[in-house]
Amino acid sequence: MPEWRLISNEHVITYQGFIDVHKLYEFIDKWFKDHGYEVERLETEEQDLPEGRQVIIDYRAVKKLTDYAAVGIWTGIKAFNLKPATVEVHGHKLNVFKGKVSVSFKPWLITDVRERWQGIPLYYVLRSILEKVLFKSHNSRFKDIARRDLETVELEVKAFFNMKRFLQ
Repeated sequence: MPEWRLISNEHVITYQGFIDVHKLYEFIDKWFKDHGYEVERLETEEQDLPEGRQVIIDYRAVKKLTDYAAVGIWTGIKAFNLKPATVEVHGHKLNVFKGKVSVSFKPWLITDVRERWQGIPLYYVLRSILEKVLFKSHNSRFKDIARRDLETVELEVKAFFNMKRFLQ
């Protein structure tokens, strides 16, 4: 089984106002696919509650860097108290929701993707030593790639939310 190492703490972006959660998901999904990530949806949950609709979408985006390593970004979209609203933009009426949305990202470094070092205990020990001595610079570079991608997608989502602020 591949080894997953957390690169940094969870990054959370929150927004309150008019939003189309489906377009937000499509926007983030397209960003990951355009940057070479494979996206796997883990959980989708939607509930109608008395205070409004609640939507939870969790998925994982993985970008293979080498035969040995990959980076992954776990993404969660949580929307609460969503109430239907109609907004007029340039003379056109749009059906959106008004509520609170939070988007969270967790970057991971995934090593031994092909699971070649797991079978024999000696291989596992050897892999640990090699990672600390020889592959330290490679792993550092892979972590930098994940951090850069995380920072870029965060800025893109913030810009997406900033555009939605003008709907008010």
